[in-house]
Amino acid sequence: MSPEDAKLLAFNYMTSTPKTAGAVYEEALGVLGHKRKHPRRRIIWSDVLCTVEAAIQLNTQYADEVRRVWFGHR
Repeated sequence: MSPEDAKLLAFNYMTSTPKTAGAVYEEALGVLGHKRKHPRRRIIWSDVLCTVEAAIQLNTQYADEVRRVWFGHR
């Protein structure tokens, strides 16, 4: 997936999912291989967006899940 497509998909997912930014961030970190720990500090939305974008580019299965969620909420 191209970086532009991943960015658009991440943005659409972030604006349509009922999950909190913290939950999405934790999910994306898990996809990237980091410990899934809910952050205790304030989350910056653009940081979550970049993390989701990276997870989408690196994991096609996660990209498919995100795509299904986004298309389900349109």
